[in-house]
Amino acid sequence: MLDDDAHHYAARLKSAATELARASARHPYSFSNAYSNGREVAVCDLAEAVERVEFHHRAAISEAGFHSQDPRSSARSSVLAREWSSTGSVLARVSLDLTRAVEVSSHLADARVRAPETASTFEKQAAAEVDRLLANARTGIDRAVDMMFYSADYLTGERPLPAPDLANLFATTREPGPASERERAALSRSGSSAFPALSPTPHAPTTAPTARRVQR
Repeated sequence: MLDDDAHHYAARLKSAATELARASARHPYSFSNAYSNGREVAVCDLAEAVERVEFHHRAAISEAGFHSQDPRSSARSSVLAREWSSTGSVLARVSLDLTRAVEVSSHLADARVRAPETASTFEKQAAAEVDRLLANARTGIDRAVDMMFYSADYLTGERPLPAPDLANLFATTREPGPASERERAALSRSGSSAFPALSPTPHAPTTAPTARRVQR
C-alpha cells in the first residue's frame, strides 16, 4: 500500500466510525425507552438496531478482506486488515446482544397477549435483561468506534498502534463464540414454556481501549 493512501484510508475509518456512532444514537438505550410513547411493545425498534449494526459489521468484514489481499503485504495493509477484522468481531458480539434483546422482548410481547398472568411475573426480569443487553451493545459500539478512530490516527502518524496481544487473542477464542450463542438461542426458542428462563449471556461487557468518543 502506498504511503499517500494513508490519509484516504484514515478518512474512511473516521467516516465509518462517525456513521456507526450516529446509528447507535438512534438505538433504544433501555427497556423503558424501547417501550415508551404509550406503545405496549416496540420490538421493531430493537430489530432495526440489529439491522444497522449488521450493516456496519458486513462493511467491516469486507474491508478486512480487501486489505488482507494486498499483494504487497505492507505493514499498513496488515494493520488495516487486523483492525477492520477486530472491529467486525466486536460488532458481531453487539449484534448478538441486540438480537437477544429482540428475542426477550418478542417473548414478552407474545406472553402479554396469550398468557398475561405469566407475563406479569416476568416483566421485571425481562426489563433487567434487556437493559443489560442494551448496555453491553452500547459499550461494544463505543469500543468499535474508538478502535476505528485509533487506527485512523495511527495511519496519519498521530499515535502509535500497539502490537497485537496474541496471548489474549487465544485466550478469548476459548470462550463460547457466535455459533454456541445462536445454538443456545435456538434451543430457548424451541422450548415449550410461554416465556423461557432469562439466563445471562456468557460474556461480560467490554471497555473501550481509548478515550476518544463521538459526541451524540
